[in-house]
Amino acid sequence: MTLDKMRDHSLDNTFFDDTDEVVISKKYILEMLTMYWPNGKKNLMPKIVNALIGKIMRCMPNEKALREQIKDAWKQRDTLMSKEMLKKLHTRRQMVKSKSSTKQKTTEKRLTGNTLEERFQAVKNQVAQETTKVISPATPMLEPTRFQNFSLNQGNIGICYMVAVIVLFKNEFSILHKLKEIVNSEEDQGHKVDQTIKDLVTFLDNNYGYTSFTKKCPKRFLPKLPKTWQKSVHQTDNTAKKSDIVSGGDAAFLLTFIFAKLDAWHDSFNVAFDYEYMSDDVIRMTKTVEKGDSFDYNDTKNMTILTFANMVDKFQKDNKHNIALIEMTFGNNAQEQLTVGDANPFKMVDNMARLPTVRGFIVRVSAGTGSGHVVAGTVDNVSDKVPKEVVYCNSWGEKGCDDSDTINTELINVNNDFKITTIHFVLRKINFVLRKISDEEIFNQWEGFKYAKNKSSSIFSSSDDSSDEDSSDEVFIPLVKKWDEKNKV
Repeated sequence: MTLDKMRDHSLDNTFFDDTDEVVISKKYILEMLTMYWPNGKKNLMPKIVNALIGKIMRCMPNEKALREQIKDAWKQRDTLMSKEMLKKLHTRRQMVKSKSSTKQKTTEKRLTGNTLEERFQAVKNQVAQETTKVISPATPMLEPTRFQNFSLNQGNIGICYMVAVIVLFKNEFSILHKLKEIVNSEEDQGHKVDQTIKDLVTFLDNNYGYTSFTKKCPKRFLPKLPKTWQKSVHQTDNTAKKSDIVSGGDAAFLLTFIFAKLDAWHDSFNVAFDYEYMSDDVIRMTKTVEKGDSFDYNDTKNMTILTFANMVDKFQKDNKHNIALIEMTFGNNAQEQLTVGDANPFKMVDNMARLPTVRGFIVRVSAGTGSGHVVAGTVDNVSDKVPKEVVYCNSWGEKGCDDSDTINTELINVNNDFKITTIHFVLRKINFVLRKISDEEIFNQWEGFKYAKNKSSSIFSSSDDSSDEDSSDEVFIPLVKKWDEKNKV
């Protein structure tokens, strides 16, 4: 035995002989066994030996020799261990599995919810259990100084729901930038950061540009969600497999998890959640013709813009939140009016995206059960252009981001039965110091909408889709320009 060949000073009972065979003190082995002995286990099973080898070896040679030494030490435990160590080991052997293990399994069960309200109720309890609130002052987010144009190709596997969320945060960029900034600050101060938060940063900020997303792409190269989110986002009751990841994913659940997590973790993110279902009752309008006859018709596009404008109005007056996640879903009749085709339904989304404080959005389309796609979009909040530029970043192919006419055509070419079923909008106030906005100031912004809603003129009462798009812009564009000039966003 040569003591000068000790290779790991942290293991002061570990030495090497002239043939580099690992020799470890039996007492040290038994101390380690006591420390890591699983609760409730009676015998020295291969699984326990393997775990102990992993703790001791530190990439040393001769695993077989070490395995035999562990077994030999175990046989001599009664003579080598002190009474205190034997008592501790006996206690560990009598204990059942800890409650914390049971609790972890509970938090990983699949959550369900069809609306933002239902999902948020399901998610918030889980997020509260796994989140440690960071006690540091809220700080302003990065102001928009450039127009991001980030896109990502999903290849030939169905991960559009994850790609769309990644693209949303890359193009919005200020929320992700603030998240990384806070994580770095906490770690620089030696504070422990929730693993879920670090997993989230990795998921959103990884460089996927060199990944070829094909059916042969190994699971380890796919975007990876925090483990506790996987069952709900991947929509599976079992441990998420590659088949779960590449099909059946839910961008709505993923967004709910992300924003609930941000809100619970740090005061720099104060998130408001809002939801609206555009049912037949909401979109049904009455038109009176010159002779006094009346008839009902559906006006999905304009009523959706009006409803969304009221939700933005509500967020603007709210001095408690600086970010909002808004979900709008559509009933069957509304979806029929939002079918891709000559009457481009994304023109409606363009107008909604140009409203103040909108930073990005995700649109889901479907042609029926088992046929769907999601696309991320962003709006240029920096330029002085009116109307502001709105682009869609489709994950099909490598075309990058383009306008609504292009995305409408791309979807038609795949399936001309695609209909818009859900839209998620991300709103963020430019100034974090949330000022109290007067009712008069806010309501003045939407006078044009209220006037148009109540007036049975050709602007909002035409049943012709093409004229409807043009006329809504007549009201909308001056309104946004007026808001921008007054509030300097």
